[in-house]
Amino acid sequence: MTCSKPTVHIPIGSNSVVTFDMTPRLESAELLTGTPAVVDSDGTGDLTISNKQVNTVADSDNNIEIGKAVQFQISTSATVCTEYALSITAVSDGTPSQTLADELVVVFHD
Repeated sequence: MTCSKPTVHIPIGSNSVVTFDMTPRLESAELLTGTPAVVDSDGTGDLTISNKQVNTVADSDNNIEIGKAVQFQISTSATVCTEYALSITAVSDGTPSQTLADELVVVFHD
């Protein structure tokens, strides 16, 4: 069995906002709370990851309700096509609360 990870493609030189939907992992009334963690699993030092937060605006195009996604801003110092693995962790307000950990692949390309 192979596990595929969600992948985001971003042009080199961009400073982009990424929205990572955690709706499938949450109960219907459950929301994410606090400040999520987003970490470069490879530890390359090439990435700048900032403004980590739980979404405060619904994304009707992708059917993501408020409080159901992790958002962050990302850029790279790399100048060639490079792939990075990110670890994303967020906590829910459920009883009992959940700590949700997931992975995302970000590809910076020309």
